[in-house]
Amino acid sequence: MDWRVHRYASSLSVTHLMNAGKRGKKVPVIAFYNLDLRTLPLESLMSDVLALVQKNANYRKMDELALQYRETGVEVNFTIKKGVEVQPAGFKPLRIRTGQIEIDADYDSFVVRDKVDQNNLPTCIPAIKGGKRSIPVFYRMVKDNERALQNMSFSEVRKMMAKAGVLYHEYCAMD
Repeated sequence: MDWRVHRYASSLSVTHLMNAGKRGKKVPVIAFYNLDLRTLPLESLMSDVLALVQKNANYRKMDELALQYRETGVEVNFTIKKGVEVQPAGFKPLRIRTGQIEIDADYDSFVVRDKVDQNNLPTCIPAIKGGKRSIPVFYRMVKDNERALQNMSFSEVRKMMAKAGVLYHEYCAMD
C-alpha cells in the first residue's frame, strides 16, 4: 500500500509512502484538523479516506478529497516532508541478541555492542561524518545476514561492516 493513515482525537493525517525512505525525494502529507464530531462525523471522513487507501488511489484523488472536505469547513493542511524523514511501509527494527554481540538496527540509527569484553564494552554507532548514509547500508547488511550474525564475534561484525562500506565510530562504553 502507498498510504499511511494516522487518526488522532480531532485530526487525521494521511501520508503518501511512494517515496518514503528515499534520499532526494519528497513525501506529501495531508492533515485534516479540528474535526468537530458534532458537525462532521470523523467516521465519514475516515471511511472516504480508507476507501481511497484500499483502492490504492494516486495522490491526485486524495488531494481532490481533501479539497472537498475543505469546502465543508474542515481545516486541511498540505505539507511536504523529505523522503528520508518518513519511515517506509513495512519497516521493522532489527534486534539481534547473542552471547557475543547485541545489534540494534533502526530506521535512523544503529548500535553494535560487544558482550564479551565487559571491562571496556566496545560499541559501534554511525560515524559523525557520512554515517547517516551508512545507516540504510547497515540495515540491509543485517537483514541479509541475520542467520550468519548469530555466530559472529564483535570483531567479525566490524570486518563485515568495513567490507560493506559502513562508516562507523567505535568507542568504549564503560561507566
